[in-house]
Amino acid sequence: MKRILTTAFLITSLPVMAQPQPVTPVGTWCQSNDYGVSCFQYLTYQADGTLLTQGQYTEMGMGFEGDATWSQQGNQACISETRIDTYKLGSGTWVGEAYIPARCDTVLTIDADHFRYRKPNGELEQLFRVDPDAPKQLELTAGGH
Repeated sequence: MKRILTTAFLITSLPVMAQPQPVTPVGTWCQSNDYGVSCFQYLTYQADGTLLTQGQYTEMGMGFEGDATWSQQGNQACISETRIDTYKLGSGTWVGEAYIPARCDTVLTIDADHFRYRKPNGELEQLFRVDPDAPKQLELTAGGH
């Protein structure tokens, strides 16, 4: 009888113990319009909750760098208001500072190569994981679809 109760306990506890831990976006990701062949923005999600971003809008002749904080609760990944510094490509002359409003996205999947999520407006986004130690290719074309 004791063996039956122990077995029953283990079987009923298995789904609770086997539930996967939420996967987080910690790492460096590429935002791309061509499935990761080229990138117009790099985002680095750090384990301490810091988010760093950099990229270029070559069509506008501008580059940008910024930082924010991020957190994840279940399938909701939230980013605080993001401060962005913009500069002219070539000269590096500072252009100005901008802020992107805070938002929470719904995480659809995160795996070794992809981070897919839905923005609050329903738009789907996909990021591509990159090696954080690899040089970032700044031949970027933001906004060009």
